[in-house]
Amino acid sequence: MVKTAEEVKELVTAELFRKGIAKKYIVVNDEFTTIHYNCKNKTKRRLQNP
Repeated sequence: MVKTAEEVKELVTAELFRKGIAKKYIVVNDEFTTIHYNCKNKTKRRLQNP
């Protein structure tokens, strides 16, 4: 599931994303190209644009 930088910016503005970022469950890099997040089962996942 590849997202453009604009789509990632829209996700980041969502309330759920903001809560995850504030609690450090979700990390987005400065260029909005990579999203790191932790799952409930303690695994770490990453979404990245090419």
